Amino acid sequence: MHYVRRLRGEELYNCRDLGGYAVEGGMTKFGVFLRSEVPFFWTEKDVEMIREYGVTMSLDFRTEDECSERPSLLKDRDWVEYKAVKAFELRRALYQWGTENETLPFKWSRAYRSLMETGKPWMKQSMELAADCNGVCQFNCNSGKDRTGMFAAALLAIAGVAVEDIAADYCVSQGLLDIFYEKGVKMMYSRKDRGIKEKSPLLITSPDNIFDIFDYMDKTYGGFMGYLKDCGISDDTIEKIRAKFIERF
Repeated sequence: MHYVRRLRGEELYNCRDLGGYAVEGGMTKFGVFLRSEVPFFWTEKDVEMIREYGVTMSLDFRTEDECSERPSLLKDRDWVEYKAVKAFELRRALYQWGTENETLPFKWSRAYRSLMETGKPWMKQSMELAADCNGVCQFNCNSGKDRTGMFAAALLAIAGVAVEDIAADYCVSQGLLDIFYEKGVKMMYSRKDRGIKEKSPLLITSPDNIFDIFDYMDKTYGGFMGYLKDCGISDDTIEKIRAKFIERF
């Protein structure tokens, strides 16, 4: 099997393997964790590509309403175990968590901070499922950058990837989502006027969002691992993740 950093398909935009990042004594292994946007616009050829890539579990972090509006094409497939693991109520995150009060502009790192605090049961359940997955574990939210980005950051932190690389992985989404945004958020974005992104902070994946959340974890929990332990994630689960995700040199 040949693994790649980004899977390119017909309607597959922000689908990326978390393999290839340097860690002490090795690197993250390809063919273990695959982050993506919602499998809604995908074609059957895209779905077959995912199957051939070795995906056996799909974690869907969206709300019930989101899942109903845009059902995942990986649901009800006999070769993949689909799990809906709701991270948060999207409206609350956008209009309350991201602003804190009406005088502050929206900022994703504030929304992420609240997500991580109120979403500890989500993080625990998702980590346990990912640890026990026997094939490639694919996970998504809507665009594959925010809820997906926080779970990817947690996985990479467990492996010992540098925060700078985690921020770089997070930032990639902004460069890959042009067509997805045009399909999914037509009122906010058009590829004919990419400058509109600058007016829509919801669409921007700035590295500062990752640096801010890691600073918060350091100050509040003594680091990301302290946060994961506070979620109730066991040492056994952490070690399962590391054992499957780190390739030693």
